[in-house]
Amino acid sequence: MSLASVVAATDYVELLTHTCTVQRPTATATDEGGHRIVDYTVDVDTLVVCRPDPIKSGDLIDIGGHLVQADYRLFLLYDQATNLKDRITDIVDSDGVMVAGTFEVLGKPDNAGAQGHHKEVLIRAVN
Repeated sequence: MSLASVVAATDYVELLTHTCTVQRPTATATDEGGHRIVDYTVDVDTLVVCRPDPIKSGDLIDIGGHLVQADYRLFLLYDQATNLKDRITDIVDSDGVMVAGTFEVLGKPDNAGAQGHHKEVLIRAVN
């Protein structure tokens, strides 16, 4: 990251008023058909600074030519590692108010992080 990007990220972090936990899937066993059983009990990163922005119900967002329906656009620092298989939990604001639910990472909009100080991922509640 360039010095300008580091300064931009430092300023941007003040806008990230929440924290969350990133969980990555772990194969714990196989079922009778030989398919992996995936578990999300491993926290890859905790107290990740973020900010969830609700998406209007019913709005579809284009991710690489595919339309998806998401619950939130989650803003993160640019270098925060997230994968499409990750889950986001424990989203809490600075007053301790929690966003209820566990969310799957759907992807990121094409223009996210253009300034080099943040990224955006789309998340949807897991049933």
